[in-house]
Amino acid sequence: MTVSFMKKKSGVKTAMLNGLDSVTVSSVKYAVFDASDIPANFGVTSSNDRQFVLTQGSSYILVGSPCMKGGTISFQWYDETNSQNIGFKGNLISGSNQRNLNPQYRKSAVAYIPASDFGGSNITVSLRITVVSGSPDLTFQPQFHSVGGLPCMQILRTE
Repeated sequence: MTVSFMKKKSGVKTAMLNGLDSVTVSSVKYAVFDASDIPANFGVTSSNDRQFVLTQGSSYILVGSPCMKGGTISFQWYDETNSQNIGFKGNLISGSNQRNLNPQYRKSAVAYIPASDFGGSNITVSLRITVVSGSPDLTFQPQFHSVGGLPCMQILRTE
């Protein structure tokens, strides 16, 4: 498992989280990511790999995508704290295998959360699968070789 963490002179830090199989909790479908990939003192935490607490005082850009075989899905970042969808939706279209149909150029959901949106408290976010058509398999198991980073979540944070 590779964790990408870098600090640039621009004051932007980034973390890349490997994806896990999606889950359904109380009829909500969540994309799941390995929170153990988050570096210590990064300002983002998770106790369940599906909901991420963003620490106030920074701005964040979230980029994420679940994996799917068959069917069609749409997904979007969700602000659990304020109960609202945020950012731009992502879509994966039907086919027998995401890697064949949506290779490295697959669509991702993207959200920008400026520091001014925090209002004095942290914000919890998740990537929710909002529309499902067909019978998609929302698991990820490489078929031919180990494929790192599919699905994945990238977090960009300003200091």
